[in-house]
Amino acid sequence: MNAIIDIGNTRAKLALFNNRDLIVLNTFKLQELPNALELRKNEIKNAIISNVNQDIDQEVKNILIKSQFLHLNTSNLNISYTHYK
Repeated sequence: MNAIIDIGNTRAKLALFNNRDLIVLNTFKLQELPNALELRKNEIKNAIISNVNQDIDQEVKNILIKSQFLHLNTSNLNISYTHYK
């Protein structure tokens, strides 16, 4: 199962995918996210984590220790986008 986790200042969003199928899409209060991840940690093989809240950062990483994850936690992320007409 693959996960996308978006951690904001007060809320976190979690989307779980089985291949291309969306299985779970939830929004949590920030303090509820670790419990939600703990319940699914053995199922999550890959994750993308976007995080602006450093307070919960290490706790999420510890829960997903057995998963491969891409961690986006910088405001200096340069992604180019070209729109073709």
